[in-house]
Amino acid sequence: MAMRFLERLSHLVRADAHGVLSRLEERELLVAQALRDAELALRDKEQRLAARALVEKQLRAREARVTSALEQRDRDIALALSR
Repeated sequence: MAMRFLERLSHLVRADAHGVLSRLEERELLVAQALRDAELALRDKEQRLAARALVEKQLRAREARVTSALEQRDRDIALALSR
């Protein structure tokens, strides 16, 4: 009877140890997945930021061209009126 009790106790201890390991592994997997998700979100935001920076650069160049064209127009008008 004592032997049976010890066997049951041994099974319970092993089962509990396996349960603890399973929970630890689950947490590790959850943390790893959360890290992967965060890295993907960061990459996505970096790509969107780079795209916005490119658009901003293009808009600034366009603004410079328009400003230059307007200045040239003003010079042309001034020249035409001075004659």
